[in-house]
Amino acid sequence: TPPLDLTLVRYYSFYVATDSTASTRSREGTSDVPVGTNELFLPPDVSAFTYTKFAVYTKSDLGEQTTPFVASFVDTAAILASFSFLDQDLDETELGGPVSWTALGSAMSVVTHYNVYFASSSLGFNKKQVGQAAAGTNELEIEPDFVQGTRLYLLVNIQSAIDEATGNAAIGLFDS
Repeated sequence: TPPLDLTLVRYYSFYVATDSTASTRSREGTSDVPVGTNELFLPPDVSAFTYTKFAVYTKSDLGEQTTPFVASFVDTAAILASFSFLDQDLDETELGGPVSWTALGSAMSVVTHYNVYFASSSLGFNKKQVGQAAAGTNELEIEPDFVQGTRLYLLVNIQSAIDEATGNAAIGLFDS
């Protein structure tokens, strides 16, 4: 809700904060928006462990107000509870077959799809995307004859409209 008198207000300054007084705060993304703006995009991956509040200050040509409007936010998450891969390609050093997973969490409504990769490490080094599955599905078929090379891990990442989740669900692969 905007202030009653906007005569001197030129901007709103936006912060994330640790408490209701915004004594510890940080600017994330675009922090000053002109009067008349009523939305602000918070970039992905702001630490919800550190920050639990939004703090908005009015700002005039003379400076920023001393007391902000503060509101709490709740972080949501979607995670893979489990996933598996069954290699059905009969050639040594080649992979193919079904990948399946179970996803859960408070943010399942914002999941748009799942990205599936082969990578050289469980952290996603040298990853190569081998497929993408729509939200609401829990399986993807990897086409046979994928040459494994140095990619010893299979990763499944959750994607929303704004960002791919930072934590990979990974399993090591051994093709014999």
